[in-house]
Amino acid sequence: MQKKWILKLCFILCFIILLPFSFCFASENEKENEEATKKELLLVIDECVNDIKNEIKSIDKMLDQLDKTEEYEAYPAVRLNIDTPFFGLNSMVNNKLKIKNEVSTVDVASGYSIKDIVNNKSIKLPDFMVGNIVVSTRDVKFDDNISIEDAKESILKLVQYIGQTQNTKELVNKRINYIFEGYIPKEKLEKITNLENRLDEINSKLVSTDKDILCIKLLNNDEISKALVEKYYTINNKIYTEKKLLDNMLLSYENLQDIEKEIAIIEIENINYTKDVSKEKENLTKDINIALLLNNTKSILTEKQKNLEEYEKNSSIEVEVKDDVSEQENKNEVKTETRHYGITSKHIIEYEKELLKTLDEKIQYYLPEENNENTNEGEDKKEISSDEKKSLFDDVLKLYNDYLAKENKFYLDNLNYILRDTTYKLSKLPDYTDANTVKEIKYIYISLPTELDNMLDEYGTKYTFKTDRFTNNLLDRLLKISKCNVQVNVEYDKFNLS
Repeated sequence: MQKKWILKLCFILCFIILLPFSFCFASENEKENEEATKKELLLVIDECVNDIKNEIKSIDKMLDQLDKTEEYEAYPAVRLNIDTPFFGLNSMVNNKLKIKNEVSTVDVASGYSIKDIVNNKSIKLPDFMVGNIVVSTRDVKFDDNISIEDAKESILKLVQYIGQTQNTKELVNKRINYIFEGYIPKEKLEKITNLENRLDEINSKLVSTDKDILCIKLLNNDEISKALVEKYYTINNKIYTEKKLLDNMLLSYENLQDIEKEIAIIEIENINYTKDVSKEKENLTKDINIALLLNNTKSILTEKQKNLEEYEKNSSIEVEVKDDVSEQENKNEVKTETRHYGITSKHIIEYEKELLKTLDEKIQYYLPEENNENTNEGEDKKEISSDEKKSLFDDVLKLYNDYLAKENKFYLDNLNYILRDTTYKLSKLPDYTDANTVKEIKYIYISLPTELDNMLDEYGTKYTFKTDRFTNNLLDRLLKISKCNVQVNVEYDKFNLS
């Protein structure tokens, strides 16, 4: 009995001795996790600061070029619009880069600016507040001593300042064009207008092939057809690039000569391209291969349907559900349910399925004896008149265009929904977001809207073939941010903020 008591006592003593060590190990692991998270957040901070730095450099470069122009030297009004204190372009830039929100009156009075953040590698965060008014701020350095909470708050503010800097740059571009437009030599203005008109004409000829290139895509899937499809987008991108270059009143005559040479090359390229498209379309429509038409279209639309379903899958997550009754009955049983986030206009998915069913019905009617996997090389089994082939061809084109228009609407609706949903809910839980979510904030608030604007400028939704590329690009962006949206919603639900 005495031995058992001694053993128990030894065990208790050992447990008491080892207990502090177990807490040390646990504490050490937590510290390592915090340090890893902090490093990740500091990388995001560095990326944001570098983005701001590059934008400011770009603005400074534009401003430095102004006093080297002939117009600056020749016209006093131009110099006044640029150099006048308080009202000139230089003063306007400095004023636009000042930070006036969520800082103290002392900071505002001292001219606290986004440039200070870049130069000092630090940011001012609220220290003492009365209601929504910031009474005083503290300076937070972007180094290893920063806390995780301060790092997260810094990222949220830096993202705002990136947007502020980009808006300033855009305003400078517009202001420069406004200031110089009235003083640019007439000859140069006419040259710019002439080059813009030539680009518009090239674009008109390119989009005139829209229906023809779609015919080629659906009627054939060999290397020639694929090359013609890609060539369409290559020429479109060149037109877009030159148009962006021409949107600048400070272009020199040498710049204009370089652009003119490039436009001449695009013109020749586009003439040859339209000839090749016309020739290929004529060859393919002499005697339409119904098997190729139906099965190529089915293959393309089936792939698009898979993408819709992939997005739907990406926007859902399995979560544990607490059920007091089942917990009492079986404590080991874990109930889950699938929750869907970030999906709107779901009726479009069903509509697209109906279009595919319509296409399947046409395949069953016109290709009853063929296996869908082997029809590409088969001959038409059913006798079909040329008029019926043309009618079927028109029906398939209409179906394809209908599918594409609805698909584009679905992705645009969902992207707008996700952006609104994510940004709203992030604003409600800044203290709860994890490091991964915080890292996505810059992309959601800054990069994605810029990408969308550029894609709309380059492609738009007016022409079928441009819409197709625009839609594919939308899908890429949606898949990228849908997981972030799910994570934000899970956190939002977890804290019952709704």
